[in-house]
Amino acid sequence: CIAVMSNEVNIYAVGDMLKEHGWHVNVLQKPPAFHFCITAANAEGIESLLHDLKVAVETVHKDPGLASEGTAPIYGMASAVPDRGAVEDILAAAQDMMSRLPALNHTT
Repeated sequence: CIAVMSNEVNIYAVGDMLKEHGWHVNVLQKPPAFHFCITAANAEGIESLLHDLKVAVETVHKDPGLASEGTAPIYGMASAVPDRGAVEDILAAAQDMMSRLPALNHTT
């Protein structure tokens, strides 16, 4: 597994962009980061992953406002709350809300 963090861009926005491209990253806190694992199942796609990561970093660097979209605000706020119990409650409520949204139909 590889963890990615940055002092230059909002790493949660970068992770959101990777998710939009089909990559599965897991968000980390303290410090803000995300990680992903390279396995036999996805090793052939590493060049594509590196390309998408580079594009995502460049895009977020050019448009810092992306940090206010997707899950970036949720995780960014959660990492700043000193009461970890409150963070668990907030994230559980957010996940509950997202799980109640209707599934998107990607077939056209």
